[in-house]
Amino acid sequence: MKKDEYIEEVLNSLNGLKTAEANLFFATRVFSKIEQGEKDTVFRLKPAFASFALGSLLLLLGLNIYFLTDSNSSVKNNHSTEVSEFQSEYFSYTNYNY
Repeated sequence: MKKDEYIEEVLNSLNGLKTAEANLFFATRVFSKIEQGEKDTVFRLKPAFASFALGSLLLLLGLNIYFLTDSNSSVKNNHSTEVSEFQSEYFSYTNYNY
């Protein structure tokens, strides 16, 4: 019996419900926000992402400059050695009498 009373009580609790109604200007506000969203299609970066990208770029640029200047010094040393070997080999004033 208690079960039937509980079921009736639950079903009767729904009797006073009404359908939900929106404000009269709700639809116009929603449509205006949608139109504004379509106009603002500019890609905006978040500050954290922009600072990370800028930091990464500066790090890569710094590493690139470091390795370019470091490799240039060793290349210059090798280049000067190669030039001196070339000069001594091909510009020695030996007469070969061909």
